[in-house]
Amino acid sequence: MFVRNKIVVCDGEGSGKYDPGKIDSLGDRHWTRWYGVTNVRVEDEKGNVVSCVFNEFMHKIRAYRFTFSSTLAYARIAIGGDFLFVISEDANAGWGFSDEDERYTYLLSDQKIGKHVEQNDLFNSATGIGIPVETSLFFSFDQPGQTPVTSEELSTNKDQWLTESKQHFEDQLVLYPNVYVCGPAVRIKLKEKDAEWRWLFPHSNGVVAAVEHLKKTTHEDDWMAIQEYFDECTDIERERVINHFESINAI
Repeated sequence: MFVRNKIVVCDGEGSGKYDPGKIDSLGDRHWTRWYGVTNVRVEDEKGNVVSCVFNEFMHKIRAYRFTFSSTLAYARIAIGGDFLFVISEDANAGWGFSDEDERYTYLLSDQKIGKHVEQNDLFNSATGIGIPVETSLFFSFDQPGQTPVTSEELSTNKDQWLTESKQHFEDQLVLYPNVYVCGPAVRIKLKEKDAEWRWLFPHSNGVVAAVEHLKKTTHEDDWMAIQEYFDECTDIERERVINHFESINAI
């Protein structure tokens, strides 16, 4: 579904990846399988690509561990305000089956829009693709629709999805009470020492410039800037903004 006139699209199922693993003392083989989709990108309502293109995006990991198989983690591209993120969640929190590497959130930069990249490039800071952050988004492994729509599905349903996008967005806000967005802005925390929950705003020079601007400003600056969007945001968005600033005694 569209969020702020953007949608995550793929071309179809990929080949994925399979690790046969090792056989344990009980004779069980501890395998791992990754499920992928190809040419994953974000498009706007006009069909323009507004993100990098992941050649194959692994959206689910399943494995056989300790006498039974289960899903370990899910991943997807999510939209928050006018920003794009790649997020992965542990499907077995507390069970000890997943590695730390299977839980992450990256803010996608706009330095390689339209260019093909690998998912593992996210973990290499030299590529400039992603910035590690914390945030809450419209994402949960136990909710349907965890894979991108295909180009064919988008072509068939585009007009309907655009018409329904406003109501869908409001429904998602109710479903995810920890998502803090306001128009094009989104609440994040940088993965840096002493980082705080702040609001990230669009910048004319792109995502990296937006992050640098965040580092140079204060909560008070956030409060002044976000009021510009109060007329266009929903009541729920506005309530959560006020809740955020009240919780840190900034207003």
